[in-house]
Amino acid sequence: MVGYIFEPRSEELLDVILPYYIQYQVFQMILDARASEHSARMVAMKNATDKRKSVYQGPHSRVQQDASGWLTTELLEIATAQMALGANHVL
Repeated sequence: MVGYIFEPRSEELLDVILPYYIQYQVFQMILDARASEHSARMVAMKNATDKRKSVYQGPHSRVQQDASGWLTTELLEIATAQMALGANHVL
């Protein structure tokens, strides 16, 4: 039977390698957690964007846009009229 001689001894080798292995495993867990967090944020932002698009492209959005455009036009006309009449301040 052939016996093998390990240099350094297996206990010494394990004492050196084990801390590096544990450090690697902890680092890998931290990287996985950060990647998971970024993924969750990206999914949340995509869902929010899709929701916003559906709200502004829905059947009610045209009414809102029309009302908003009308109000802006009316305010501009009032401000222009006041400026033309020489008013010192605008509403």
